Amino acid sequence: MSNGIFDLEIVGMGVFGLSIAWECSKRGARVSVVDHQHYQRSSSYGLVGALTPHVPEPWEAKKQFQFDSLLMAEDWWKEVYFTSDIYPHYCRCGRLQPIMDEKGYELAKLRSDEAQNNWKRQAEWKIVRAVDCAGWKPKSPIGWLIADNLSARINPRMAIKSLRKALINNNVPLMILNGQEETRCEYRVLATGTAGLTSLSNELGLPLVAHEKGQAMLIDYDASDQPIITGGGINLVPQPNGLTAVGSTTERYFTNPYKTDYRLNELYSKAIELVPEVANSRIVEKWAHDRPRSVTRAPVLGAHPTRKNTFLANGGFKIGFGLAPKIAEVMAELILNGNNLIPHKFSPENAISEAVSQKAKADK
Repeated sequence: MSNGIFDLEIVGMGVFGLSIAWECSKRGARVSVVDHQHYQRSSSYGLVGALTPHVPEPWEAKKQFQFDSLLMAEDWWKEVYFTSDIYPHYCRCGRLQPIMDEKGYELAKLRSDEAQNNWKRQAEWKIVRAVDCAGWKPKSPIGWLIADNLSARINPRMAIKSLRKALINNNVPLMILNGQEETRCEYRVLATGTAGLTSLSNELGLPLVAHEKGQAMLIDYDASDQPIITGGGINLVPQPNGLTAVGSTTERYFTNPYKTDYRLNELYSKAIELVPEVANSRIVEKWAHDRPRSVTRAPVLGAHPTRKNTFLANGGFKIGFGLAPKIAEVMAELILNGNNLIPHKFSPENAISEAVSQKAKADK
C-alpha cells in the first residue's frame, strides 16, 4: 500500500489521463497517475496521429470545442516538448481531401463559406485545383480538392512518451498498480477508456459504451512534411521517420480487438486507390485495438454520477489527441476551481440520457 498523499489521482495513462495530469500539475496540484496496465497497452499508443477537424457545418458546441483544441495544440505540445525534451513530432501540416463529383463540389463550396464564418479567419477550408498542389495528393475524378490548414499530425507514441517524461520532470509519480493498491487522495479522475465506459455501463445497467475496433498500419513511404490525405474514411499521415501511417478500420463486430486480419489488407487497397504512388510501399508495422467510443460518440467528461469527488474523462474514440489540450484545460478548471466549462453534449448526464433512450427502444 502506497503511503503517498496526493490532491488528485488520475487513473489511466492514455492521452486523456496524462494530459489532465499535466495541466493540473502545471497549476500547482499534487498529482499522481496510476494504471492497472502498462501504458503501451493503451489505445492511445497507436500509429495514426491525425489531428483533423470535423466539417465546418452545421456548427455546434462539439465542433467549436474541437476547433479551439486544434488551435491550442501547437503551443500546448511545444510546452510539453520543452519540459520533456522528447519530441512528439507535432506539425500543423494541413490536409487534402478529394472532391469526387459535382454534388461534392457544391457541398465543399458551402463548407468553405461556413468555415469563413465559423473559423473566423483563424484557419482555412478551401477548394483548390489538384494540378496546383505540389507533392503528393489524392486522386480526384473532377480535378478538385479540399485543402485545410488547421489539420495537424502527431506521432502518438512519441507524444505519450513526451507527456510521461514531462510529468516525471514535474515530479508527478507514474505508477502501475498491483491488485487493490491505491494512493490516498482528495479527488480522482477515471480516464480508463473502454474499460471505464464498460464499468460504468455495468454499474448503471445502461449501454453507455459502443465497442469499436480499429486497425492501422505503417508503410515505408516517405512523404516528409506533406499534408495528411483523407478520403473514403481513411487517413494517410506522413510521419517524420520516413514512414506513413494509414488508418483506420471501423469495426463494430469483432472477436479479438488486438488482432489484425484481412480488413487491414482492404485498408491498404483503399490507400492505394486514394494515392496510387504508395502502391510499391511495404507494410512495416500493423496495429489493432478497441477504441473508447461512448453511446453519444462524444467524450464523457465531468463529475461521476455515483461517486463523490470522482470525475470521468473517457470516450476519445478517434479524436482523442486532437481534443486532449482542451479537455485537459476544462477538466483542470472543473476539478481545481469548480468552473464547469464542459459542453453539455460531453456531460455524463447527456450520455446517460442517450443510453436510457436507446435502452427503452431496445426493450420495446
